[in-house]
Amino acid sequence: MQAATVEGLYEAEVPVARQTDSERDRVLPLAFQQVLIKVVGQRQLDPDVVKSLSRNVSRFTQQFRFKVNPAWREYQDSLAAPAALGWASSNRSDEVAREEGEADIAEAPPEPYLLWVRFGESMVNQALMDAALPIWGKERPALLLWLVIEQSGERTILGGEVLPDLQAQVVKISQQRGIPLWLPLLDFQDQQSIAVGDILGGFEEPIFKASKRYQPNKVAVGRLQQLNETIWRVQWQLLGDDQSPVVYQESPGLEAGLEEGLNLLLDRLGGRFAQHLDVNQKNKILLRIHGVTDLAAYARVTEYLSGLDVVKSVFIKEASEGTLLIELEALGERGVVERLLALGRQLRPLVGGGDPFEREIEQHYQLNP
Repeated sequence: MQAATVEGLYEAEVPVARQTDSERDRVLPLAFQQVLIKVVGQRQLDPDVVKSLSRNVSRFTQQFRFKVNPAWREYQDSLAAPAALGWASSNRSDEVAREEGEADIAEAPPEPYLLWVRFGESMVNQALMDAALPIWGKERPALLLWLVIEQSGERTILGGEVLPDLQAQVVKISQQRGIPLWLPLLDFQDQQSIAVGDILGGFEEPIFKASKRYQPNKVAVGRLQQLNETIWRVQWQLLGDDQSPVVYQESPGLEAGLEEGLNLLLDRLGGRFAQHLDVNQKNKILLRIHGVTDLAAYARVTEYLSGLDVVKSVFIKEASEGTLLIELEALGERGVVERLLALGRQLRPLVGGGDPFEREIEQHYQLNP
């Protein structure tokens, strides 16, 4: 199980109508809010705090550029296709249009351009610390989703080639939140390993068995159920040792139910891993790393630990017989640091490492191959 190192957390794209300085200044706060949601790990932020942070947002701006919006290009192509086939929409009567189910008011076309912005990581993080907001670093758990959709008496697991529009929505939410989200392949192996009833019942043994091939850090099970013509109810739950309460949400529509429910689930995940950092905090944690047998392994360990957002300093206290005793000075709480290390990108927690007295002081980890 290896966590993902998520890039682009301090970048955002916003649609714009024109490539002008005034248009850039207008949407910079919107781009900045996208970054805040990814970095803080919560979608619902205090509006007054966001307004204060967004004031003079250009001070955080590191790079920006305009580019053509692919959605606008697709829209233009869709307009050109009927004309090329000789379909003259101007000759179609309102009655025909109504019979074909067209809306009375056409959907607004997408903006022709996108503004891409990168904000300065250190400046944003300092502003968040000053505002007493948590920060979620680049090391993030990969989350596997088992979601059952219930409609008109039919139950369907989302994944494979099923409901591609909803799968695209999951990908979009994954990008918006900066969290790796996976859906199952639903191939023969999955069909033999897991049933709809296992997911609805939250039965951990078959769910984890079916999930093992994907090697996720976290597994979530969900149920998106149509209650009536307009209302959908979604429920999600993270499974595992830190099993969270069930998240419930009712929304007007299938897509809205998926979006609202999934965002609530990701807020819970962010609450477990994002933490309040304090440069003045001196939270010292002792780690005994096993399997450090050469200089290359030594360099891997020190580089990995030094690169974590929550780590202020790394001090080697002892090196002997393939182990390192390291003292970390962390900017956050010990529990969150341990959960981050347990994601396993480079280090794997060792259960029962050392004698009982040492375990109260030191945390033991194995360096992954």
